[in-house]
Parts: sequence; C-alpha cells; structure tokens
Amino acid sequence: MTALKGYMGNIVSGCGAVELIASLLGVNQGLIPATLNCDEPDPAFGKIDLVTGSARPTDNLTFLNTNVTRHGQAAAVVVRGNPGLG
Repeated sequence: MTALKGYMGNIVSGCGAVELIASLLGVNQGLIPATLNCDEPDPAFGKIDLVTGSARPTDNLTFLNTNVTRHGQAAAVVVRGNPGLG
C-alpha cells in the first residue's frame, strides 16, 4: 500500500485523477512509489504493508485506487497497467 498525497498535497477534486495517473506510471515502470512522511504507521490500523523509504519493485500490474472527500463522497477503481506504456 502507498499514499501519494504527500507528493502533491491536497489538490481537492483533482486528486483522484492525478493519483490514478501517478499509480499507472508507477506500475508501468514496475514500481510502487514510497509513502512520504510516514515512517511509522499508527498501530491502531493493524499490520499493513506500507511502502516507505524508497519505491518498491513489483511485477503486479493491478492496483486499487480509492478516494474520499470530506463531504463523504467516495470512489474506487481497479486498474491494470501496461508495462509497454511505462
């Protein structure tokens, strides 16, 4: 799991599209970007495999992108990348 908001801040309604593009670029290059500014996740969330420090290599091209607004709207999309486009 990774969170990309640390790279771009809160870009409000644009965050879903920008995160989707960044995620596609990452998987198409065989990488999961590291989460910025989160070296120790809150233990209340249990054990999660959070990518920190540096990008992690992957051969899995499928990912789930989720976004939630402060007004309660939520969206999720499952995407499969294409390494030929990376």
